[in-house]
Amino acid sequence: SRSSPSRGCWWAQSALVVWEIGAGTVVLFCSMEEVEECHACHNQIRQALRGADDQWWALEARLEKAEEEVLSCHAEALKGWFGLSTTALSDWAEGGLRTKVRGRVHKILLAPMAARMRRQVDFSGGQPASNDQDAQSIGHILDELLDRWETEVDPLVGEADAVDERLARRAKRRAKFGAAPDPAQADAKQRSSAWAPARGALDAFRAPVQRLVEFVEAEVSEEVIARLAAIVPAVVARAVCDFHFQGYAFEFEQLEAWWDGARAALQRREGLWQRLLQEEGLFVRRIERGIEALRAAGHRYQAFADFGAGQVVAGMALGTAPVPGWPAEAVSLLASAISDFRKRLRPIRDCAAWRVVEAAKSIHRRLRADSPLPERPQWELVGRQEGAGAICQAVDAAAQQSGQPPVTAGADPAEMALVLMRRLDGLVALLGELRDAFHAEVAPGAGGVGDTLAEVMRAAASMSEELLVLLDEPSQAGLDEWLGRWDQFGEAIGSQRLEAAMAVMPPVLESSLPLERRKVRRERLVLLRGVQALLDDVGFRRRLAGVPGAGGASAAESRAATSGAQQEAGNAAGLALSMPPAEAAPSVQSPRGGYQPRRPRRESEANADASPHSPFAQVAASSSAPAEGPIATPAPAPTPAPAPAPAPAGVTVPAAAEPPSPPRAAAGAAAVAASGGSPPRLPAAALAAPERLTAEAAAEAVLRSGVATASSSRPETPSTRPGTPSWLLPPWPRPNTPSLASWTRPDTPSTACDDAEATPVPRWKFVSGEYVQMRPTSSASRLPPLMPSQLPPSRRSTREAPASVW
Repeated sequence: SRSSPSRGCWWAQSALVVWEIGAGTVVLFCSMEEVEECHACHNQIRQALRGADDQWWALEARLEKAEEEVLSCHAEALKGWFGLSTTALSDWAEGGLRTKVRGRVHKILLAPMAARMRRQVDFSGGQPASNDQDAQSIGHILDELLDRWETEVDPLVGEADAVDERLARRAKRRAKFGAAPDPAQADAKQRSSAWAPARGALDAFRAPVQRLVEFVEAEVSEEVIARLAAIVPAVVARAVCDFHFQGYAFEFEQLEAWWDGARAALQRREGLWQRLLQEEGLFVRRIERGIEALRAAGHRYQAFADFGAGQVVAGMALGTAPVPGWPAEAVSLLASAISDFRKRLRPIRDCAAWRVVEAAKSIHRRLRADSPLPERPQWELVGRQEGAGAICQAVDAAAQQSGQPPVTAGADPAEMALVLMRRLDGLVALLGELRDAFHAEVAPGAGGVGDTLAEVMRAAASMSEELLVLLDEPSQAGLDEWLGRWDQFGEAIGSQRLEAAMAVMPPVLESSLPLERRKVRRERLVLLRGVQALLDDVGFRRRLAGVPGAGGASAAESRAATSGAQQEAGNAAGLALSMPPAEAAPSVQSPRGGYQPRRPRRESEANADASPHSPFAQVAASSSAPAEGPIATPAPAPTPAPAPAPAPAGVTVPAAAEPPSPPRAAAGAAAVAASGGSPPRLPAAALAAPERLTAEAAAEAVLRSGVATASSSRPETPSTRPGTPSWLLPPWPRPNTPSLASWTRPDTPSTACDDAEATPVPRWKFVSGEYVQMRPTSSASRLPPLMPSQLPPSRRSTREAPASVW
């Protein structure tokens, strides 16, 4: 159809929507051929993603099945080598043997392939993560593609299809009523705007999915899967050996570190060390020789462990190295090395180390009893570096609570003055607490430590007030002038006044104080040492005020100095030896080595195809094919991957690797599938109470559904009675095996009724507010039917019917 020349001309030619305006200007919109191309591209990408996903699940299922077979076939050998129990071989707890073995299989065989897949697909344009933790956090590239497809691309295509359907209905109505063709231009524009996002998303997905298909065909083929499954025995054997060796190796590292520290602490006391060598030199030498032997045993284990990991497995996976199968001889060597390591470790850890510690403590007590040392004042044991670190931590904590961020060099003078004032306020508050604490020991005005601290606090408060003047007129010159006065802070007071004030303080016997009071007093003395460093050191004053670029110890160095000084003070008072390490618990962290396990398959993905592994649509195109061409899919696998052994609790089994269903459920599913319909629908009564389902209801359901189901409780043999239509079923139960008595009426009067069909009758009622039992003669009660054995002989012959009638 055409419109007037003044308004333009619209027509449909070769399914291409064209609009001609004025003197030959032509605007092209989205054609129906392009829509069909988008649909074809959408289907190809979806089939390719589904095929790659199925093939990867088949790979994981094959490897897991190979792992199960290896452990089941060599269970007795592993029990003999390592003393494993049946429970340990099925321990799926976090940190258990099975979890470690499964993680090692994933790390050695799947993680490198997943990394290569990510590099080749290059979906996001970035490189893979550099370490295992980042690689685990980004997930699997297949999951990323599927998630993006389901959340972004598929909805866009669905929206465009909905727009197409709506426009088609509108065009059909216009054609029916002969409307003008002008609205067709608006429809074409609307179709073009609806399909533009979908086409852009499909174009962006085309190249990555094509590279994914090429990778899956090349490196996840049946040949590669079979080769990787053949490597699983070596990987499992190495994982089991490492699981047992790493626990003992961790204990050895703890023991070696403990002995280095304990020996250094003992050798600092020359008299104690010499006495220990004289009395317990045998155990000391046993520890040292045992540690050397354990170190050599560890090197021997590493020399024997030349299989199941590293470049050897990489060569096997690529096909450049032969696959040996189960390494029985190598596992035997590693098991003997582990046994030797354990036999050498336990005597040292459980006997010799404890003997040396107890002997050293006993010798130390005897030495102190023979020549008691005078108790030194705690003030002399506190170092200035420890005090500087403690006061820095206190001021830093106060500044962090205020929420003021630190400043850098070249900051605004007003901002710098505000930071300095906040830190000085924290220092003034700290000095006030110390002053009050020492005034409790020496009265104010007596020239004690509290009076000196009060003078220092007033000087710091004066410096803080000068910063208020600087905030009124901020300038770099005023800030430099204030910093010059801060450098001279405390010179008029001096740290010698604090030493003199501490000398006149009444002596305090530290050993007589309770533990809590002793700790509080030591913390105050440490802060007092920090005040002394503030009065003496210009660099420390700048560091404490927060001046950018000032020297002084960092927070970490201050904490290290504090802990070191505390340890030195403890060693001066007594021998501080840590206890030998105990038996190490297995680590619960499973080293997956950068392989992020796939997310559980959604039900829509699992049931997308009839078979567990849907065959791919067509053979993959060559790598030289242009990206604009149709997306090829890998060739179908000749045989589907077998189902793996049952997975651990909490682990979702992929749909492609689900174990077979129970026989009864499988028979029902097969019957339903053969009928091509849904399972038979039973009556509501049968659904509410399955145990009361009668033979009539079951036969009616079978006849309604048209599916002939066989009973799974007994075999199909000629001895079984054939099925009976519902209108021939007798009202009483019959045995499964037919006999002469099965077709005769039972010894029951004709007035008998089924107890289940009888209406329940109340047996109790309320009378005058009491719940009493009803009388048997009440009209609301119903007597049970009489049995023939209960009838009199005269009436029994007349009530019974001849058997031939039935």
